[in-house]
Amino acid sequence: MNIAIFIFYNTASGWQKIFNFSREFQHCKLITYDGQHMVFHSLNAAGMHTEVLRDVDVEKVIDKLKRIPQVSAVVTMNISKRAAHVWKPLLLRSCNEHVRLITGIDTGWTLNPKSLYKKLITKHSKHYNLLTHWRRET
Repeated sequence: MNIAIFIFYNTASGWQKIFNFSREFQHCKLITYDGQHMVFHSLNAAGMHTEVLRDVDVEKVIDKLKRIPQVSAVVTMNISKRAAHVWKPLLLRSCNEHVRLITGIDTGWTLNPKSLYKKLITKHSKHYNLLTHWRRET
């Protein structure tokens, strides 16, 4: 069991904010769950950050995320097989590309968090499927 919880925020900082083109989808982060460990992944100005979470109940974590005012959407995916991505170290990567590569979901290249969000809720594959989807009413 590999579950990925994509978290989309309505706030962001840094140069990547220029390419967002959306007030609702400014930044994204990720929580992965392999059945035993829940790991929080984020990318910020200081680099990549990972943290093992104590709570391993997926539903409780999603409920807690919904209470955060800056969270605009939460998408939960079940990943049965990771896509093979070739790492290209010279490319600058935004938060949406990092979370996409960490999970192994093959949605194709995404320009910004809104683009990733749209592909996650509309594109389906035999290697991953949508479990839950929540979006804050604006």
